[in-house]
Parts: sequence; structure tokens; C-alpha cells
Amino acid sequence: MTTNRLEGLDFLRGISILGVILFHLGYLYFGWVGVECFFILSGFLIAQLLCKEYAENKKIKPFRFLIRRGFKIYPLYYLFILFTYLVYDTERTLKMILGDLFFIRNYLGGSWAHTWSICVEEHFYLLIAFILWIASSKDYTYWHKIIPKTFLFFILTPLILRTVNYYGEIYWGESFLFGILARIVHTHNRIDSLFCGALLGYYYTFFKDAVFNWIVKFKGLLFIIIIIGLYFILTHIRGNLIYDTIGYSFLNLFFGVLLLLLLKIGTHERYAFWFKNPIYLWVSRLGTYSYVAYLIHIPIIQFIHHLMDDNDYNIFPPLLALISVFVFSWLISKYVEQPILRYRNQHYK
Repeated sequence: MTTNRLEGLDFLRGISILGVILFHLGYLYFGWVGVECFFILSGFLIAQLLCKEYAENKKIKPFRFLIRRGFKIYPLYYLFILFTYLVYDTERTLKMILGDLFFIRNYLGGSWAHTWSICVEEHFYLLIAFILWIASSKDYTYWHKIIPKTFLFFILTPLILRTVNYYGEIYWGESFLFGILARIVHTHNRIDSLFCGALLGYYYTFFKDAVFNWIVKFKGLLFIIIIIGLYFILTHIRGNLIYDTIGYSFLNLFFGVLLLLLLKIGTHERYAFWFKNPIYLWVSRLGTYSYVAYLIHIPIIQFIHHLMDDNDYNIFPPLLALISVFVFSWLISKYVEQPILRYRNQHYK
């Protein structure tokens, strides 16, 4: 059932990218939470990858990991930035250019607002590779002692920083350091989502049976977390104290629970029919193009909106935008992304 599990993660990616696109089209006010799900999935998969490497070799090769991630992220990202600079005739400051080029747009600004989340993920890759590389230089007991504590530190610290940020805005006013924008996009305020996924990835890699037993034992608690998570998703009141602090933390828990339940379901043959459902398979296929779709969806939406008068902006243009995003994502993935990844897999195994 391993294949089903991987497809299950692609299904979550597909749901997430659909939510993000519909949010930017103005049709799903809570679709932005798809970014939170992306963070959880990325943290889980990256931690699982590195933990498996340690379990097999008793060491981590951080540069190999970063090179392989670079082949996944950099070519499409920099092609997107190059396209932006060539096509969009807008004035850019040095700060914006630096933000675009060095994945610090979430601090310095940049050409596209939505790339802030890619910056957060890049910072996470560097940090987790360094943490696990240092831990792998110690013995096996030290690894299992320090990794959960370190991940928990990076889960709790952003919660504290968001709280400080909220009250800082009240006392000193909105600024670069304080304000709702800083709480949304700054890495030190948001990296907890990725480390929450990473903690799940760690436990799933080394203690999978215990994790599944825990799911069964505490299903009542998991149900409560899902209800609270749905409340924060549906209320969508970013900007108040509760939402901007523990609200994001509960979203992390919510998507973490969904991920664990999907992994658990993937172990049961009785649910195999679900993984063959055409809608499920279609959404999962969209999930495989989620990175490309996330990069290009905003300019496509803007272009189609520009072609239409506001009075004509009915259901057809958003539908056209949605279809266009995934058609172009499929083309770019097939003819650009996949050849690059094949080259990576051949030369950097």
C-alpha cells in the first residue's frame, strides 16, 4: 500500500493547490490555508527523507540533500523570475531584486507576493539539513534524544514570537517587524508549520507502529483537533490575537492529523477502492504539478482578468484561468521539470 500513501499525499497537495487558486480567484475565502497544508507536507517529506538516510547510513549528507532540492526548486523558480523581469515592465528596487534572487522576498519584498512561502521553505531546508547533519555526528541515542526536542523548539518559538509581534504592533505600531504581514510571511513567525510536519516525519520514520497505535488510542482527541482546526479555517479572522497566535498552531495540528489519518487509511485494504476513485486520482494528479501551478497561477489569473471587462468577469474567466493553470503546469512539468529531475536522479543519487 506504499503507493497509495504517496498518492494520498499528492491528493492533499491537489486539494491545497485548488484551494489556493480558488482563493486568489476570489471564490474560496479560506483557500489560503492550502499553504499551511503545503508546509506540513513539505516538513513531513523532507524529515522522512533525511531520517531514512540516517537510519540507513548513520550519517547525513547535507550538501547532497541541498543540491537535490535545488534541482527541484531553483530552475523553475529562476525561469519564473526571468520571465517576470522580461515581460513585466515595472520599476524594481535593489531590495526587491535581492529578495527575488536570494529567497528573502518575505523580508525585503519582491516581484510576486505569493513567493513568500517558497522563501520560508528554502530557509527550512537549510535549517533542517544543518540540524540533522550536526545531530548525525553524535551517537544514535543522542540523535533520538535531541531531534524531537529541537523540532519542538522550532514549533513553539514561532508561537511565542507571533504573540510578541501582536503586542508589539499594539504598543509600537505597525512596522517591518510588527504587524499582520510580518506574522504571515516572516520565516521566524511561520516556520513552525514545517517543523510540525518534520516532527511527524521523524516519528513516522522511526516509530510508525507506535504512531498508528496512538491514532487509534487518541481518536477522540484527534476529532477535537479537527473540529477546532475547522473553526479556525472557516472563521478566517486573521489579525486578532487568538487567530494570529494559537490559530496557526491549530491549523498545523489540523493538517498534521489529516496527514496521519490518510497514512493510517492507506494501510487498510478495505479502503483501497478510495484510491481508485476517478476524482481522487484526478486531484492527486493535480497535486503532482502543485509546485509549478503555485508559481504560475497568479500571472495567469491576472492575464485572463486583464483580457476581460469587469462586467464580463463571470464564471467563465475563472474557469478558464483554472484550466489554463493546470494545462500550463502539465506542459512545464513534462518538458522542463521532469527532464531536470531525471538528470538530477542520474547524477546525484
